[in-house]
Amino acid sequence: MKKLMITLAAVVIAASVGMAQTLGVSPSKLSASGTQYQGATSQSSTVYNAARTNTSYYTVAVPTDITWMAVSPATGNSTGEFDTVTVTFVTTNLTAGIYTSAITVTQTNAPVTVKTIPVTLKIEDDVNLGIAIGPGSVATHASGIAIGTREHRSVAIGEHAIAIGGVVNDVSNTLLIGTNRWTLGL
Repeated sequence: MKKLMITLAAVVIAASVGMAQTLGVSPSKLSASGTQYQGATSQSSTVYNAARTNTSYYTVAVPTDITWMAVSPATGNSTGEFDTVTVTFVTTNLTAGIYTSAITVTQTNAPVTVKTIPVTLKIEDDVNLGIAIGPGSVATHASGIAIGTREHRSVAIGEHAIAIGGVVNDVSNTLLIGTNRWTLGL
């Protein structure tokens, strides 16, 4: 009788181990660099069920106080396939420096598992690619022109963009002077 009970216990343990999901993420950390106006290249991570049995349901989140990073999609599930999570960066309100945070991937079904992906974003000063006249003015495309002073910083962003005075132009083929905008026939 003892032999039969030991065999049944081993089968139950083996069955429960085979049903467990194991959440995996890759890579284990992310880093990106860019500038305030030219931005930073998006990154990606993969989420998967390493056990390749049953289904792992998961959420992907960024801390609520971090406004310079976003993830998509925010939820998913895996039975072993590699799901891509895209990480994008919003750099327009960032000054030069190093920013750090983390992405949290949580398997929401049993066993609940949490994986953390550290993220480092390095923001460098914008380098004028076009023509910039005046301290603090930036032309972020080779065909852009920005004219302004440090107090009236002018930023020309995009192809064939011209900005004069304290303006930020984020539309290609436009001319901005103060609050007036014209489309250029280029």
